[in-house]
Amino acid sequence: MTKINNGSALALASLRKAQTKAEILEILASLTIILGAKSFQMIPAPNCPISDKNELLEFGSFCDWHKEIYKSEQEAIIDPCRHYALNQCNPVKWRKVFLNSKGKKEREYISRLREEGIKDGINFPIHGPNGPIGILCFASENVIDIKSGDEDFLSLVAILAMQRIKQYLAKKYVIKPKSATLTDRETECLSWVLDGKTNWEIGVLMGVSARTVQFHISNCQ
Repeated sequence: MTKINNGSALALASLRKAQTKAEILEILASLTIILGAKSFQMIPAPNCPISDKNELLEFGSFCDWHKEIYKSEQEAIIDPCRHYALNQCNPVKWRKVFLNSKGKKEREYISRLREEGIKDGINFPIHGPNGPIGILCFASENVIDIKSGDEDFLSLVAILAMQRIKQYLAKKYVIKPKSATLTDRETECLSWVLDGKTNWEIGVLMGVSARTVQFHISNCQ
């Protein structure tokens, strides 16, 4: 196996156990180093299942201006590599796309990348039942040399990373039930209720009124 194969296999094994945002980012950052790339970024595609697509941009290390263009479809069209990735399942190598880009905005985008020291990169499109849902991108200061076998492993990493990100974001919106904390009086009232006592009987046993007993029981609900 190649170095990238081994790194991808390790990333897959780690992603299967990843639960937190920090763990997901660390795994992808480590893989970025193995690829010899400068940065990585998960970006949304038109059929992204996440309610707030921009949350996907939290998972990556692209600079702010680069992330900003992916916050709307209208802005994202200046990235020709994203456009290619949306229309195929195979990885997209940036350098080849750069050579064929003719539009003014596309050329300006490529020039800005070069100003930032980015000369090459590769996109791994992730598809769902209704079409592309996201793209895992790697940007590099040098030419990226990735074999076809490496691409297969990295595509699997992209798919699993998206699954883990969706699961992490879904957990953020799950309301956790508050643990009940009862006072001694409330606990005593409930114990008598379990014995079948009425509010009046409990009040006599505890030396309080039936209304007070009802108050304590209501607080337990």
